[in-house]
Amino acid sequence: MNRKTTLLFLCIPFAIISCIKDTDVNLAQTFKVQKFTKHSAYNTSEIINPCLLDASLTAIINDSKMITDDHTATVDAKNQIITLKANNETKSTTLKFPINTSPGVYKLSKKGKYSASYQTNNKTYSSLSGKLIIKDYNIYTKCIAGNFEFKTINDIAVSEGFFEFGY
Repeated sequence: MNRKTTLLFLCIPFAIISCIKDTDVNLAQTFKVQKFTKHSAYNTSEIINPCLLDASLTAIINDSKMITDDHTATVDAKNQIITLKANNETKSTTLKFPINTSPGVYKLSKKGKYSASYQTNNKTYSSLSGKLIIKDYNIYTKCIAGNFEFKTINDIAVSEGFFEFGY
């Protein structure tokens, strides 16, 4: 083949494609772009917070250490409450507090802005008294860390609680 024939074979496909109207081509199908997102409590798409990926919560429950491996954080936008929940195979601990909380010491109660609960054997034990210590809270990175302790009905004592979460 000579150069003219080779050039002709290379140019024909470009000439045919250039005659197609832009409206005949579905560019969305041509260029597929995927985003890796997670839906938040605000029902918007966002990247998963690294503080949630590395979340941890530990506590002593009646002299027995509780280590958790499943962590969730949700924000109730209407009531402006953050809920942190940590589980293992048989137990869970939940902390609730206002989203506009700042570092400090807060009293835990059964039904208040600051509350905690412990669940085991399908029974939930709410905090009657105790404290939540917010040590670090960055509203921009949505990372929060602190300590907690509380007592429930039936003399369940949750002590030496520690958490690091993102939401």
